[in-house]
Amino acid sequence: MTELIVKIKSAGVDVILVTEMQPNPFSPVGVAENWKEYVKAQHEIAEEQDVALADVYEEWMNQKHNGIYPFSMLHNSINHPGVKGHALFAEVILRCLDNKKKEG
Repeated sequence: MTELIVKIKSAGVDVILVTEMQPNPFSPVGVAENWKEYVKAQHEIAEEQDVALADVYEEWMNQKHNGIYPFSMLHNSINHPGVKGHALFAEVILRCLDNKKKEG
């Protein structure tokens, strides 16, 4: 990922990393078990490479404070967001772009 970011930035293009929402924590495959480490690594890379980060994972997980179980926003009950999940993705990314615009 770092190598790709360096190449993109060298071409004069802004980079925004986007964390993924949590997959279904009840899935027998066990994918969700390591998800926090994946998100943590993206945060570290964003900081090291000085690129923006749209943290969909954090927003996704915070939905429980609004009375919404995060996994209830999965369309296929495994790993694909439904309408509300896609809207959340868009909101987080647009907010990140707006913050980037204000900084620049």
